[in-house]
Amino acid sequence: MTSQTQCTAGEQGVFNCTGCESVLCKKRLRDNVTIGVHELVLNDRCPIFHDANCEKVFISVEFLNYTEELETPCSLQKCDPNVKYSFNFQKDCPINDKEQRQHLADLMGPDSSGDIKFVVIGEPPENKHDLSCVDIGYACVNAKKLLCNETDIVKKNID
Repeated sequence: MTSQTQCTAGEQGVFNCTGCESVLCKKRLRDNVTIGVHELVLNDRCPIFHDANCEKVFISVEFLNYTEELETPCSLQKCDPNVKYSFNFQKDCPINDKEQRQHLADLMGPDSSGDIKFVVIGEPPENKHDLSCVDIGYACVNAKKLLCNETDIVKKNID
């Protein structure tokens, strides 16, 4: 079974993340979840446009125990509101060992929301070493709904 989602989503109407995807598939006796981030649009209400200490943006995905592997490999220069940022990022996350399978089972279990979280992060200028990155907003893709519906929701909006 293959299930995909490309979404437009945002927290408090701050951003749209088009092309976020979560693909669940089997490849030669290996289970994989493919996570992708293709485009991002920040609207004029996004706080990054009023913050001189945020110069670039990138996206981090919170999924199972994968960490820095699920950040877009490059930060993109802050543009004007409503401009498309193209990340074209995709990563296969193999679910091979017992621990990863248990994390996936927990994510899909009754005590979990089933959400895969995409976090938009603002990055300070390179010459300001004392500043840290800041979370701008996030969007969630519900893996449980994808699997339960067994439908392809490519290019659908997710609120």
